[in-house]
Amino acid sequence: MGTPLNEALTRAHEILARFTVQTSRHEYVAITLWAAYTHAQTVFDFAPRLLITSAEKRSGKSRTMEVVAKLSAHPLIAANATVPAIFRSLDNPRTLFLDEADTIFGTKIKAEQNEDLRGLLNAGFQRGTPVIRTVGPSHVPTEFQVFAPACLAAIGRLPDTIADRAVNIRLRRRKPSERVEQYRTKRNDPELEQVQQQLADAVTEVTGLLEVADPVTPLEDRAADLWEPLLAIADAAGASWPDRARAAAMHLTRQALEEDHEQSEGIDLLTDIAQVLDWVKSDFIPTADLIQKLKGIEESPWRETDLNPRKLSTLLKSYSVHVARRNSARGYKRAALEDAFARYLPAYASQASLPSLPAESCGSDGDASVTGDASIRHPSPIRHPENGGITPIVTEVTDTAPLRAGAAEDGTVTGDRSAACAVCGESLAGRREGTITCSDVCRKRLSRQSKEAS
Repeated sequence: MGTPLNEALTRAHEILARFTVQTSRHEYVAITLWAAYTHAQTVFDFAPRLLITSAEKRSGKSRTMEVVAKLSAHPLIAANATVPAIFRSLDNPRTLFLDEADTIFGTKIKAEQNEDLRGLLNAGFQRGTPVIRTVGPSHVPTEFQVFAPACLAAIGRLPDTIADRAVNIRLRRRKPSERVEQYRTKRNDPELEQVQQQLADAVTEVTGLLEVADPVTPLEDRAADLWEPLLAIADAAGASWPDRARAAAMHLTRQALEEDHEQSEGIDLLTDIAQVLDWVKSDFIPTADLIQKLKGIEESPWRETDLNPRKLSTLLKSYSVHVARRNSARGYKRAALEDAFARYLPAYASQASLPSLPAESCGSDGDASVTGDASIRHPSPIRHPENGGITPIVTEVTDTAPLRAGAAEDGTVTGDRSAACAVCGESLAGRREGTITCSDVCRKRLSRQSKEAS
């Protein structure tokens, strides 16, 4: 039967799978753990946000938030609430829910008008960072503790400072073939209330373990902070949850990084320069040569933006890459550029920033099994003569369907194999049909390899 917490998580997971359609199995796991975490929010020093976004309306955001609120501890639905009312409501443990957050932060003007709310959400991420306001006719400076988990739903994107503190769940509109059970308050609320109480009781039983928990994490920095409570909950539950939680943490963190990078002109520039340096083997590249090669890249934006030496220098300076001289030529050192790649491009990032799962989570050498719903085979090189001798590394990943009613009580499920990126082996689960690479970096590398082969 497993531990009471494992059983409670499994039931909550089943509820989510019945009433919502998520992009992949990882979203179900992350949302389930987040809802359970809210019942232990007083134990941890960080309060991860749950950010539910989509490109268009009618993608399931409000339904997902409604189900999560029913499963969470002491939900505070802050519809049309003022900022002072919110931070005065957080004296006791609460879980804050803000739907339609795009109406608050959706444009630059709206974001500026609601800077106080953003400050509250950012301060509430870490214990011991109060909001200070003056109170009464004497304007006495008063600290308000605003530490609390928060769930926000929005169309489009929210400010980076909020997204960076959140488990990011990106929803898509449901296809006609994707069926869910219709949720009705009168019919389904009693069941959700029962599961909510089951989560609360199960988490209370392991409070002692959670207070001293120091979970092994595959992440670093803020990503490690926000996932720590969820990993601790998973470890306390046992069964397949520790492996599933870490797989979800890796997947959703990488996905958030890629989506963040897609918005930046500077990241686009570094990505294309990385492609240029695959062609140029010198340790120094003159500015004129670099600009010429950048404009020659297929689908490159640099022709239309009229890239010139001054603009190139300005963009790269933000990444601590400065113009250098060699004899009479001005240009850039490969070492400085590669340092920027390692810091800002996920495909070039060192294993220190997003290390692989521990060996004990991935099975022994040559063993593709992992306890739970994810199976990762260690990558093995495959040489393809038709690609000019290039040796891509392919990692085989087993994807599974979300846990539904009737699955094993320990949370173990089975499913189909998902595709992997043809260049780096990253899972392509949740991407549109026909996709063979995971990012712009890998897509451009594959394009270059094909051209070299031909």
